[in-house]
Amino acid sequence: MGNANYSPQGALFYNLAVILGGLALVLFFIALYRQYSAWWSNWLRWIAISAGVVNGLAVLMSGAYAEHINMKAHTTWSYLIFFSLIPLLLAYSLAFWKRTGGSKAISLYGFVVCAVDVFFLANILSGGLDPGLGSVMEWFSVFSYLVWILLVSLDGLVVIDYRI
Repeated sequence: MGNANYSPQGALFYNLAVILGGLALVLFFIALYRQYSAWWSNWLRWIAISAGVVNGLAVLMSGAYAEHINMKAHTTWSYLIFFSLIPLLLAYSLAFWKRTGGSKAISLYGFVVCAVDVFFLANILSGGLDPGLGSVMEWFSVFSYLVWILLVSLDGLVVIDYRI
């Protein structure tokens, strides 16, 4: 969708959306850091915010370096997206699990999304997936991650409401 060679009419919009989405992710993880900072240990908080910001920047850069512009750079940033998901999801899932009144379901779902991501990366790096199945696994991993973000956001609204 972001390759102008295959989608000349939509690539600009897709890549702009990816860039803006990456920026939104950076802001999202900074907001999460601030909102939940009192409930986490320092090392877990540091891993979560670092991996979250790296993930958001990698998303942003994968849109800036679209496939048709520089495939090697796009692939590098794309790998960084999926590699940064591992510490990000583990840190947040552990923090939510330990938090008093935290949603265990969101924590468990975060571990599942992490497992999906690891499975995807292992198969891609071993060359075990054909390109069509690789794309399906990539999008399954991305949409699983987006659902996790939605669940964390909804949980954050409950926490904000509870504090008021």
